[in-house]
Amino acid sequence: MPARVQDVMTIEVVVAQPTTPVKQVARLLADHRLSALPVVVDGRSRVLGVVSEADLLGHELLVDPARMEVEVRDGVVSLTGRVERRSLIPIVVRLAGATEGVVRVQDWLTFDLDDTRLPPSASNRQRI
Repeated sequence: MPARVQDVMTIEVVVAQPTTPVKQVARLLADHRLSALPVVVDGRSRVLGVVSEADLLGHELLVDPARMEVEVRDGVVSLTGRVERRSLIPIVVRLAGATEGVVRVQDWLTFDLDDTRLPPSASNRQRI
């Protein structure tokens, strides 16, 4: 007889509530070596959804999720896609690396505008 889900499922499930702070969810994922948690209400009986490491990184990085893909596997974050400006890439990589449970970041990001070579505009210059 083939194995059934009840034969291989986890009984003690780590969950989050919709009001659980994002940093606490990141800590739970790292501490329990999980890639995702169910989000529940009604005393753990009703599942609202699932929050993953990739979801948390997308939130923390404050980038358009439609333009960037975040994949997390065994604490290694792979970032692919496009950001608006080249100067954002090191910021995104640094934020991803600072997320609890991340051990390494692989950066495959590209950009629309290379703003690292642009002279400052007159409105951005400070007068001395």
